[in-house]
Amino acid sequence: MRIVRSPALPGRLVGLALGSLNAAALTIGLVYLLFMGKALGEGLSNVGTASGLALYLLLWVSTVRCTRRFLEEAGLAFLPRRRNFVISALASGATNGFFFAMGVVVVLSWDDVLAAGMAGLVIPLIALMFGAVIGPTVGAAIGLAFGLVDAALIAIAKRLMGVGPVSGEGEPIGRAS
Repeated sequence: MRIVRSPALPGRLVGLALGSLNAAALTIGLVYLLFMGKALGEGLSNVGTASGLALYLLLWVSTVRCTRRFLEEAGLAFLPRRRNFVISALASGATNGFFFAMGVVVVLSWDDVLAAGMAGLVIPLIALMFGAVIGPTVGAAIGLAFGLVDAALIAIAKRLMGVGPVSGEGEPIGRAS
């Protein structure tokens, strides 16, 4: 009887796939919340194509990076666990929330700051301070929820691949063929 070794879900590809899924889900959720709050027109009226693309790229890059870090720390991509699952999900979500909140303020206030000069920095700086608190707080909650979903998706993928749990050395053990 032979033990089948997994092709070891590469952490980068898994992080890219799950991070892209999470970024798309965050975008859909944000647009849905704006729509349900009847603020879709107001919320998106000041966002041009370039600003919207910059915001999405910022969200995508940040989410993919934070998802990869979460997968590595929590030991979900056939790597040994380095950190508690919940702590890792909260930390990665908070980091993502911080970067996205800061990016939203910078991108949406960029034109006003360029037009008004130093006087135009007051409102964005206040918004950055609030964003530095609110972004990580909301991001941590969302990160925990997405961490649970990501863990479930990886468990389903492992089950479909016929791969067992990760051993203590970080080597996946598969079913015998």
